[in-house]
Amino acid sequence: MITGQFGVYTLLSNLLTSISSALGSTPGGTPGFVSIFPGEISWDECCVGMLGITVSEHYITSEFPHTSNIQNPVDLTTCRAAWYIVNVTIDLLRCAPQPQGNNPEVTPQQLALSAREVNADAWVLIDTLSCYLQSQKDSYEIIDYSIERLSVAGPEGGCIGSEVLFAIALYRGEDA
Repeated sequence: MITGQFGVYTLLSNLLTSISSALGSTPGGTPGFVSIFPGEISWDECCVGMLGITVSEHYITSEFPHTSNIQNPVDLTTCRAAWYIVNVTIDLLRCAPQPQGNNPEVTPQQLALSAREVNADAWVLIDTLSCYLQSQKDSYEIIDYSIERLSVAGPEGGCIGSEVLFAIALYRGEDA
């Protein structure tokens, strides 16, 4: 069972290793820059391939998945809430097709190859994530999880890729 002040970091570190390894089978290969970010994920290393993970929110609750509902708010002031929830974002970025030399246009072939790479990455990312989280749930390391969506991000600043939002419910340990 994952609890304690370093439990979330350990879980995310192991998840990142699994995803990075699985991406070795994709056209883009294993990303060259893989990191757990302490805040928002910066899009700085996409042309070497960038895989980043961060926690956007931590909260306690006695219901999962939790949705904000002003009419029925969850009381977070007591110690009775049984679960510790983390909302997580994973970004996987690659270099977007760019004009080359004197040619100001991106070719249809470049776009097709980029689309192939982005879709292969998305498949491996969501498949590895869901299998990893289910294995953690099956072994009682986590209570539950909820994968919200995978969205294609970009192209922006020469980068394109996938972003996945998900939540993990953990048991509240003594120092969760």
